[in-house]
Amino acid sequence: YDCRSDVSAGLPGIAYVTIGYEEEEEDYERLLVVAPPGKLGIVIDNPSGNIPFVHAIKETSVLKGRVHVGDLLLSVDEVDCRGIHSMSVSMLISNRSDSVRTLKLLRNISC
Repeated sequence: YDCRSDVSAGLPGIAYVTIGYEEEEEDYERLLVVAPPGKLGIVIDNPSGNIPFVHAIKETSVLKGRVHVGDLLLSVDEVDCRGIHSMSVSMLISNRSDSVRTLKLLRNISC
């Protein structure tokens, strides 16, 4: 279990947590990212209709350095995002912008 929070870099309220591996997902790291209220500055895509992923991260994103392009988005505040269109996922994130959001991600670590 690894938890890093970068308050010194002016990003209070953002936690980066490794929540472990599962044997069948040995090439992936599960991450829990706690994001502050407001815009996140990430672009989500899901062209296959399978698992949405981070397509782009804006330079001004509060998640820059925490979330990487290619990270798979499993859930937002415990709402399962698998199989959901990217526009619906983006709306889910923005509709909750008044409060802290918890993103569960999978990151490929074999690259």
